[in-house]
Amino acid sequence: MQNHLKVILILIFCFSCQNQLSPEKQKQADQGLFDAVRLEGASVLKLEAALKNGANLEALDEGGNTVLHWSAAARNPDLAAYLLEKGLSPKIINHQGQSALHWSYLYGDPILATLLEDHGLSLEDPDSVGFRPLHLAVAGGQIEMAKILLEKKVKIDPVSLEGITPLMIASHNGRSDLVKLLLIAGANIQLKDNQGNNSLILAEESGDIQTLNLLKSQK
Repeated sequence: MQNHLKVILILIFCFSCQNQLSPEKQKQADQGLFDAVRLEGASVLKLEAALKNGANLEALDEGGNTVLHWSAAARNPDLAAYLLEKGLSPKIINHQGQSALHWSYLYGDPILATLLEDHGLSLEDPDSVGFRPLHLAVAGGQIEMAKILLEKKVKIDPVSLEGITPLMIASHNGRSDLVKLLLIAGANIQLKDNQGNNSLILAEESGDIQTLNLLKSQK
């Protein structure tokens, strides 16, 4: 009986060895997974093929991103839905402390953002520098995503580790449309970052007259 069990264990071990990829082969398979999302013609079929070739569903790129992050960057909710169905955790964060939800607001995909929120991610989660989805939507120039967040009643003046608010980002970038949106929502122009700069000072640096005038009208 014991010998019989030994034979079975040996066969299982040999089978697993045969199916385990070498480090170089694994790297190639994982690269195929990222290519299936990042390159032109991304599709669920290509993802399926990469996984059949031995790619690790939870593989990370050099920035600590998963293919779910890159699905958000590609604004492709179909790929994201497939990856979530296969069991890829949406809570994995990259080296900047950002989940795929952060990227969905940075790159502007409302369908994917809702999909990820339904998996329990918070709209107030900060990344490693304290940026929340509203910071990133504004930084990415995604006015529709910013509107969605404000409609969801997120904090209007979340402060990063450097004391930066979304209004400061919009002012520095000379985005008068985003500045107007945030001011209407009640953003505070008096707040200062850790360097002592408020939104008006940052708008002056941007050189955008319309942004500057908007902020001056609030004084």
